[in-house]
Amino acid sequence: MGTKLLSRLAPVVVPVIALCLAAGAGAASVTLPEAVNLAFQRNAQYQLDVWEHELTLEEQRLKDQKLTLSFSSTPFQLKDGGFQPAKGRVTLTAPLGDHMTFTGNVAVQSQEPVYTGALNITLKYDFFAAPAAAHTSKTESMLPVDNALVMNVTTTMVNLAKERNKLVLEELRLAYLQEAHQAAVVTDNQAQISQLKQQVYESEKRLASLQTTVRQYNQQLNRLLNTEAQIDFEPSIILKVFALEYEESQLMESAMKASSQRSQAAAAVEQAEKQLEATKKSSGWSISADASFDWNSAVSQSPTWSVSLTASRALYPPSLQAEKDALKLARAELQLAEVELSIRSQVSQLWEKLTSLEAQRQDLEEDLQAEEAELEAKRRLYEAGLTTELKLKEHQLELARLKNNLVENQYDYLVALLQLFDLCGFELSALIPDLVD
Repeated sequence: MGTKLLSRLAPVVVPVIALCLAAGAGAASVTLPEAVNLAFQRNAQYQLDVWEHELTLEEQRLKDQKLTLSFSSTPFQLKDGGFQPAKGRVTLTAPLGDHMTFTGNVAVQSQEPVYTGALNITLKYDFFAAPAAAHTSKTESMLPVDNALVMNVTTTMVNLAKERNKLVLEELRLAYLQEAHQAAVVTDNQAQISQLKQQVYESEKRLASLQTTVRQYNQQLNRLLNTEAQIDFEPSIILKVFALEYEESQLMESAMKASSQRSQAAAAVEQAEKQLEATKKSSGWSISADASFDWNSAVSQSPTWSVSLTASRALYPPSLQAEKDALKLARAELQLAEVELSIRSQVSQLWEKLTSLEAQRQDLEEDLQAEEAELEAKRRLYEAGLTTELKLKEHQLELARLKNNLVENQYDYLVALLQLFDLCGFELSALIPDLVD
């Protein structure tokens, strides 16, 4: 597991089954890069996600200014049968550090025929406030949304291609079974007639089911690409030779860094640590200093100011609050450990899947080579009149089945590889050209 996984994605064109004919009327060939580009341009949900992301960025930009400005107004109020003066208030709040906060209030009230106002400015310093965690919750990038769209398009195209290949293979199998049934009728082999008739019936059922599944995946792809009219897509996925040269440990490290869930859990641990440290320093005391400046035009032109220091302490032992904060820290550390364990598990599972698929591919290639040699031997026997055409078609069908299994193996490898890269925070849309034509 610690060694490099060198895997090649053999060039395979879908459909790869040798006897697969050209697409039917109205079919449109589409490559994976073409489909991904179309999805980015046309997918309606993605366009809404981009819009939402832009609004979130703007909102985050305003929050990062660390200034909070609020306005409230009471233009009309009726109390005890009389109209009350219209009122308005503007409040500005700004943190000046981990311990200090600035607050400014401007209140205006209508007193016919003039307006009166009041100004209040307050500075508050909290001696034992816990500093904010360094891991701030930054706005998520569009990468997860982009990658989700790429994965959706890829899996849909792969599933459509798989089902189309299965459909072609089942058509070959049905043709073979029908011919075998006719041969049994000619020889009046009642046992084979009954058995083959049942197999023909089951093959026709599978064929009908596959046709339905192909339509469903095709409709799903049309929705992803937001086509104006329903198109019968024929996926063309050409896999390039590709070598995965990352160590498993490197992938785990990348996945840890890319995980927003882990980042949030780490920030929670850091904040809990700082809160516990602040609680221990305070020894149960809460101490804050306030400096206030007030001016009310309705009362006097002379402003007033005040400075105060407030200290308080709970009656219960300060160790109790420290223990509560320690419990909160322990919970945050446990959550972080569980998140990291989940990430490691996901990377390991995908790594093992890729390793298994690579070994399976090698076995399939060996079986395919053996079947090709067997088919060639049967062809020579058929040309010499030593075997039947039906027996030759039986080996052709087996060869088509093995080729289909090899293609499915490569598709599964492609999907698992993209899932792993997505987990590691790689940009899938940039990687697609390196994986497929």
